[in-house]
Amino acid sequence: MHIVLDANIIIKEGFGNSGSFRELLSTLDALQYNLYVPKLVIEEVVARFERRLERETQNVVDGLKKLSSHLGRELASPIDALDIGEESAQFRRGLETQLDIPNCSVLEYPDTLHEELVKRATTRRKPFNESGSGYRDALIWESVLRLATTTSSQVALVTADKAFYHAEKRNILHSDLVDDLDTLGLHRDKIILVRSLGDFFSAYIQPNMSEVARDDLLRTMGQPGI
Repeated sequence: MHIVLDANIIIKEGFGNSGSFRELLSTLDALQYNLYVPKLVIEEVVARFERRLERETQNVVDGLKKLSSHLGRELASPIDALDIGEESAQFRRGLETQLDIPNCSVLEYPDTLHEELVKRATTRRKPFNESGSGYRDALIWESVLRLATTTSSQVALVTADKAFYHAEKRNILHSDLVDDLDTLGLHRDKIILVRSLGDFFSAYIQPNMSEVARDDLLRTMGQPGI
């Protein structure tokens, strides 16, 4: 199976620092899964990390001002030496290093014609919304489509973004996206949606890891795995 992560998943997983995220990376080789993170996703995660630093830094500054006012004297700021740009760059390096492992790749931007995206936006085809917004989602979807055409394996897009989902059926692709699969001659189950890393673990990691553990035990007993 090939796994593509959206930015909202990495952000929810502590910006890639959660135990679940690290466990996913550690199980890829054992399960022979391949993880793909679009370059656009990395850029968005880094940008969100930097904005969060800016917001929380401002909260500290505002809180310090209030405290100084209550005490009647100015207090020294504990974050005067904080360089948000450098912290953001360091976070990027750490994330890229974390993803620089076997069975994990960064997906380059798709070579989709701008004209095609404009047409999709003006006709309000998903993942664009009714106001024509959704350029980022459209690029991710194009990346997933191109990956699906190059492999015989199923592709799981792990995303909480409603732009990809059927309006009434949980974990089902929107009909516009199903039409894309039909146009490319791909099976309708070629790309599946998963709403969270927890859901992915429950459906595709834990059951298969049990089989891997069983086969490993059988091999240690001198019996062939299944």
